[in-house]
Amino acid sequence: MTKNWFQNALTGCLVVLVLVLVAAAGCSSDEVTTSTAGTSSTQTSTTSGSTTSTTGSLLSEWDRQLRDNAKVQHEFALYLNGIDAADDDPVMALYYGLQARTHALTCRKALAEDDLELADAAMLEVYYSLNRGRNLAQGPVADTLAAAYATVETLGAPSNDPKNAATVLDRFLEASLPLVDQVTATLSSTTTTLPATTST
Repeated sequence: MTKNWFQNALTGCLVVLVLVLVAAAGCSSDEVTTSTAGTSSTQTSTTSGSTTSTTGSLLSEWDRQLRDNAKVQHEFALYLNGIDAADDDPVMALYYGLQARTHALTCRKALAEDDLELADAAMLEVYYSLNRGRNLAQGPVADTLAAAYATVETLGAPSNDPKNAATVLDRFLEASLPLVDQVTATLSSTTTTLPATTST
């Protein structure tokens, strides 16, 4: 596997995770800004001390799913680098499947927020990642990717029909969920010390 691929993979995952956390921090910051002058210092202190424990509650459902999928994708990228997987190794199909899910979640979140420009851009990335995965996939992974692709094959640009696109993407996310389960099982059975690596 090339160094450039690994760097791009990690950068993409980390960008998603940072954006989700920044969105949550922004919500927390807004709450403090609206405080009255007489209590702002106390509330700022309280918010700062509880940011870690309350971040999850500040995220939308799509933010949480996006964060969780990107985290698994990031850990799997580290695993693939650890085993020195080649770019054309069939195991890479799993990575591209996860990548497609991350883009699909970005698209679904954008639709929920009426950001049609972002939704269209994210959908293009869904097709790109899916096609890369389908070209490499074998066995059950190939079946899962084929089933997931069938749900979005004729969708096109989500902005053409946002309501239908949201329904279609929900079906895609459900159809591709076995990929997450398979990757999670792979990571839990490996002897690679992923937790120590992902903390850096």
